[in-house]
Order: sequence, then structure tokens, then C-alpha cells
Amino acid sequence: MLNHLPEDMIPYWDFDFVDGDQPRDSSAGAIAVCGLLEMARMLDDEDPDKTIFRSAAAQMLEALIDKCTDLDERDDGLINHVTAALPQRSGIDQTAVYGDYFYLEALVRYRYPNF
Repeated sequence: MLNHLPEDMIPYWDFDFVDGDQPRDSSAGAIAVCGLLEMARMLDDEDPDKTIFRSAAAQMLEALIDKCTDLDERDDGLINHVTAALPQRSGIDQTAVYGDYFYLEALVRYRYPNF
């Protein structure tokens, strides 16, 4: 998954894409941050993967904060740019309750790694 992230660290709607002008999916990014932080939590402090996972999670979370949240924009949710069902042409570039859930989960896991 990390090898398929674009430079701005916001995943494409499908992890198969590695470049191009595809819609992004901030909820996938938030879910990935949660997973990376959970994996890091399970590793010994000496394990080099722990640093890799925490660093990637921090970069992705910072990108979500910077590029997918806009407190001035009064949307229905906390995190923008969720893409749910591109092949069905629905749920493209919007907010979603599961995106908000995992965004908050990612913020809490990052702030309190042993919680």
C-alpha cells in the first residue's frame, strides 16, 4: 500500500493506481493510518518497521489534515474527498460517516499510541 501512494500521501480510490488523475479516497487514508499505527504498536521498539509505520502514518495523517479538512467549508462531515463507489458513479468526492469515524480514530491513535 505504501508503494502505491501518490506524492501527496492521499490514496487513490483504488490502491491499484500509482499515478494519474484518479479521484482520491481520504477514508482509505484514515483507515490505513489506523492500521499502520496498530502495526507499529505491536512491534518492539527496536524493530525498524516500527519507525517506518509510524513515519508513514504521520505523513498520511498530516496530509489528511492539510488537504482533506476545511473547517471554513461547511460540509456534512469532518473529512472531505471520500470516494465510495466510483465504478457505480456514486459517492465520489464527498463526506461519509465512516470516513469521519476513521479520521477521528486515526487522530486519537496517533495522539495516544498506547490507548
